[in-house]
Amino acid sequence: MIIANLVIKENKLIKEEYFLSSFSIFTRKSIKEFIRLISLELNKDCTPKLTEYTHTFDSTNYYFYTKKSNDLTVILTIKNEDTSLSEIINKINLELKNFDDKNLELDEVNKELEETKTILKMTLESVLQRGEKLDKLVEQSEELSIQSKALFKAAKKQNRCCKF
Repeated sequence: MIIANLVIKENKLIKEEYFLSSFSIFTRKSIKEFIRLISLELNKDCTPKLTEYTHTFDSTNYYFYTKKSNDLTVILTIKNEDTSLSEIINKINLELKNFDDKNLELDEVNKELEETKTILKMTLESVLQRGEKLDKLVEQSEELSIQSKALFKAAKKQNRCCKF
């Protein structure tokens, strides 16, 4: 019977599942700590092929099945040996596939994020250029206003002598 399923990435537990209902409530914590400790140790020597390790705790044998794919390690812990090997392999492959699928989804999200950043950058540059153009138009408007005032004053001076 499978009692634990752990996924480790870069020596950190990223997923833990425990099925400890068959154990006494008083021993669950120590069994959980035992499984976690052994799993982290086994992760250091894990290979891409399915490997079986046996450890004894409280006079009970526990079987650890490990498999590594890329930077993920899946470790299944079994209390007795009657679980079929094909069931173990299927469970491990399913876990690895789930994480690979999530990595693909994450890659797609990252790609969309990069595209969004590029579009946002172009939009901001466009807005800044428009702002510069607006500043230039304001300056030209002010210059035109000053020139028109000067023209008005000059015309007023010239028209003084021509009063009827």
